[in-house]
Amino acid sequence: MYRILTIIVLALMLASCGTRGQTQTQGDLSVTLETNPAPPIADRPTTFTITIRRGGAPLDGAYVTLAREMPGMEHRGDEGRLIAQSLGAGRYEALSAFTMGSRWDVVVGVTPTNEQPQAVTFSLDVEQP
Repeated sequence: MYRILTIIVLALMLASCGTRGQTQTQGDLSVTLETNPAPPIADRPTTFTITIRRGGAPLDGAYVTLAREMPGMEHRGDEGRLIAQSLGAGRYEALSAFTMGSRWDVVVGVTPTNEQPQAVTFSLDVEQP
């Protein structure tokens, strides 16, 4: 019995280690942002994975950017605006690091081909190492 309980607890702990995504909508777009690690850790590489859907279907071929800002401060990410690379199937990815632990806003800009840009903002709590 103890062995089964231990296995169940370990399985639940491993399941909670995955990335936690947040989803925002803007017009007919649904944008999900996931980070790895989740939550991000200051001064360590963070992979940002963005999934974009329009009307339930993956949106490919968009120009996708990320801007990181610390609310109430003038802190911005070191590289300024990041350009996400397309992975296909409506998924895009960028790599960067936060300069310090705190709450940060990540503004995801989405410009579908031959359309006006749209943006959604996600709030992330970045941990101090």
